Amino acid sequence: MRSRFSIRLKERRNELGMRQGDLAEVCDLTPAAISQFETDLRKPSYESLQKLSTGLYVTIDFLIGRKELETEDYLADSRVAEMLEGC
Repeated sequence: MRSRFSIRLKERRNELGMRQGDLAEVCDLTPAAISQFETDLRKPSYESLQKLSTGLYVTIDFLIGRKELETEDYLADSRVAEMLEGC
């Protein structure tokens, strides 16, 4: 059974329309590392968690399953901020 982290990582990456290579590039990680995180073959370091949460516009707490997506997670996404500009 896959961990909550691996499931959320893959689901959020897919929600943003990113390939593993895209996420790896944004986070300065390797595509192999992203694949291993998503299949529970490897656990991320704290530094990698920080990079992943930034690249996916979510908190570390969301990625590791401590909370659900909240308003601040969506507002951290620059694309959402652009859409709301001027509202």
